Amino acid sequence: MDTPKPMRVQRILVQPATEGLKVPIPGRPGQYLPDDGALVPFDSYWLRRLKDGDVVTTATMPASGELERIDPAPESETEAPADKPKRTRRKADRSED
Repeated sequence: MDTPKPMRVQRILVQPATEGLKVPIPGRPGQYLPDDGALVPFDSYWLRRLKDGDVVTTATMPASGELERIDPAPESETEAPADKPKRTRRKADRSED
């Protein structure tokens, strides 16, 4: 049986809508989209930024000639699996409060 090929991530070239606007990069705390733009994944996060007017698409390459490529954020390791129920306190535990 053939192994499936990994899907290629579609990307768009975006830049902040106004100069100096700090647009956070998901999965990279404290890092922001460069003012001259970057190639980002075409995903729900960047689509929301487009819809909200935080970023605009551009066909212009950055003046530096170098284009930063931002990879999709890894899934959070802290999220609990969906099939695992949340732990709730029993009534006896609550009476001690």
